[in-house]
Amino acid sequence: MAMERIEHRLILHTDDTRFFYRELETFNIDLPINDFCWDVVIKLCEISEQYKLTQERNYNIRELEKTATLIGYLRTSSNWRRLIMPSQYHLRIYNPYYSYTDSVRSFIMSIQYRLSRIKRDFFLETRHIKSILGNFEESISPNMIQKVLTWLKKKDKNRYGGIKRGIKEEIILELRTCGMTINSELLCEFIDNNNPMDFAKEWKVKTHRNGKRMKNTEIRKLFKEAFFQRDRDCVRFKIICPCLNCLPKNVENLIISYL
Repeated sequence: MAMERIEHRLILHTDDTRFFYRELETFNIDLPINDFCWDVVIKLCEISEQYKLTQERNYNIRELEKTATLIGYLRTSSNWRRLIMPSQYHLRIYNPYYSYTDSVRSFIMSIQYRLSRIKRDFFLETRHIKSILGNFEESISPNMIQKVLTWLKKKDKNRYGGIKRGIKEEIILELRTCGMTINSELLCEFIDNNNPMDFAKEWKVKTHRNGKRMKNTEIRKLFKEAFFQRDRDCVRFKIICPCLNCLPKNVENLIISYL
């Protein structure tokens, strides 16, 4: 007697020519009927509908984050691990569902790749504006953000070890999910435990006096003054930077030209 199966087709529609996806992608889901497979298929359908809404709204950053959150819930669920990595639940080293899960994994990977590229493009497009009109974190260089992340990983591997390296905006968001905000106080602690000479040019800190290099303690003191000064300036000149991603490109450019 043939085993009953769950058969479903998931479709990723073409994207605007601004992005790379101009061909329809189809994924045929074919899984055996059981409780955890049903649960995975239901979650896949939710992700598919949310991603379609994200496309219709021109990759509005809020809708994009909702899609990414749904994928996160799926990938951390026990039923997903049971389907994709059953060796954790069965005393065998092979995956009995491997031939069925190829389309499932391809569907999720395709959406994740699209989101990562679009998110990266969005961050890079708004980086220059936010570095001027944004908050303290957004005024810090990508190089320094990367160094801060390295330091935090060494300081508390259990808390920050899972944060992947990427563009600075993604790192800032990941740190916020861990309850960490990069502020002037954190940078003061960071500079006390790192070589201040690596960041002197970025922060326009003078390292020499009367032709002689100052001691690191003196240089660090100047850094701390610079940190708090910029922090105060960012608060003083705080301006609301609207999310323009949902508007037509010509309207975005017109608004930005007045900022």
